[in-house]
Amino acid sequence: MFDHRIGAVDRAFYQLYLTCFNATDSPERRQFFNFRYDYGWIFGKKAHGQLVSGLYSLPFAVNFHGVDYPMNGIGDVMSAPEAAGSGGAGELLQASLEAMLQAGVTLAYLAPFSYRYYRQFGYEQVFNHMRYSISTDKIPPLHPQIKSVYVERKKWDEALPLIKPIYATQAQDLAGGGSISLTNAIGMLACIAMLKMSQLGMCCRSAMKIPSR
Repeated sequence: MFDHRIGAVDRAFYQLYLTCFNATDSPERRQFFNFRYDYGWIFGKKAHGQLVSGLYSLPFAVNFHGVDYPMNGIGDVMSAPEAAGSGGAGELLQASLEAMLQAGVTLAYLAPFSYRYYRQFGYEQVFNHMRYSISTDKIPPLHPQIKSVYVERKKWDEALPLIKPIYATQAQDLAGGGSISLTNAIGMLACIAMLKMSQLGMCCRSAMKIPSR
């Protein structure tokens, strides 16, 4: 296992990402990818000098049932078509969990493509993503009584210090926990990307015991 970083010359991880997820290269995609890559713990495996499997592990803080825990989100678990079924992705996932344990990270989240596959590593479903649709004619018109309210639009780096306290307060109001603390813009972008990957989420608990409440 090794930390395979994208550099000025070596772009193998990004190229593998484009291949495995059938994605098209663009400046916007590179910027989005690099946000996550530069922030995360990157794991990769080579065969015959070529990168054939990879994943990233993104550090966050999560409030779970009123208790704050360090949590890493797993994403972009991938293997080249010719390496599919060789166990490379599983080897990297196990390595990432061991790295979390050594670093004192209690929880690992991911959006699974297969429950059966990830359960063998200790993951279990803990979150449901629910979507509600309401016809616009069922929503009463909004007539603000306070006329002095105004909207001020800011750049992300300017707005972040104002947004963070709102999320911190919201975490205390969630009975089931699971809210992710905002640490910086990169973390937020990565979090949004992970949540869009699947309708269901899974969680893995490390050897560190979670206190019952």
